[in-house]
Amino acid sequence: MKTRCVVLDRPGRMRVEERDVPERPSEGSVLVKVEAVGICGSDIHAYNGTQPFQTYPRILGHEICGTVVEGNDRHPAGERVVVEPLLRCGKCYPCSIGRYNCCVNLRVIGVHEDGGMRDLLWLPSELLYRVPRGIRVDEAALCEPLAVASHANTRAKVGEGDVVAVIGAGPIGLLILQVSRALGARVVVSDIDAERLKVASTLGAEHTVDASSPGHLEEMRRLAGRDGPTVVFEAVGSDETIAEAVGLVSPAGRVVLVGLYGSPVEFTPIEIIRREFDLLGSRNSSGMFPHALSLIETGKVQLGPLITHRFDLEEAPRVFEGIRRGTIRPLKALLLA
Repeated sequence: MKTRCVVLDRPGRMRVEERDVPERPSEGSVLVKVEAVGICGSDIHAYNGTQPFQTYPRILGHEICGTVVEGNDRHPAGERVVVEPLLRCGKCYPCSIGRYNCCVNLRVIGVHEDGGMRDLLWLPSELLYRVPRGIRVDEAALCEPLAVASHANTRAKVGEGDVVAVIGAGPIGLLILQVSRALGARVVVSDIDAERLKVASTLGAEHTVDASSPGHLEEMRRLAGRDGPTVVFEAVGSDETIAEAVGLVSPAGRVVLVGLYGSPVEFTPIEIIRREFDLLGSRNSSGMFPHALSLIETGKVQLGPLITHRFDLEEAPRVFEGIRRGTIRPLKALLLA
């Protein structure tokens, strides 16, 4: 049995090749036919050589939806599933307290292990979650980034009465917006892209702010009211936007860093002490897949407006290069196998 694979040999060099599908690697493994895999911003960073965790050569893809081909009692053949792409040790301190998303020995499918940009792959059955009937395959593939957004909101303890600022209206920022809204918060979103801000408005942002305009931070603070937003999510990943997040948050508030950024950042510690805000990191997700699937099933989160492009798996090298060059500009793109 053969499978097509999208292989990123090194930054900027991607190809499609055919490989043999191996025998079942372990008793608990399930063979999944991939139906849809999302192109994440971290995949683009990997292609550009700016993803700090990425290893090469690698089959990318960690936002995966597919159908079980060879299953077991837990996930029988024919069941549609989504994949939590986190291989953890189960022994370290983070794992012992349920925070396996930051396992000391964490290996992420598509980053440290070959991922889902292929037709067929074996996966440990404990990483799979059944997709409820009525959820489209392309939307189910976005369960993973929705879980990331849910985890970030959990880190920030967002709830009724919070005023949330989301810096960055990419897919993760737009999902954070919707989860925050579902939790009862008011939300202000900033970005430099006018089209993305329009999408944010349709998805429930109370206000949107052009981040390229002079005085945009003062405008966000004014729109939040009182002493500024109680929670700020940084969903871009740059020194400038991280500094904005730290400067924007209300005293006693929470700043959550979600965007990947691998370079040093300067900040003044006295600002954290004076305003006593919490500075938090948020990586992947832990235990959030059932909640994310429930948000999709109940319609509390809309995924359709995020999906702007769909491509065949074979087109991956052209698509990644087009995104790098700016000739393809998706909000969210999917590869369909």
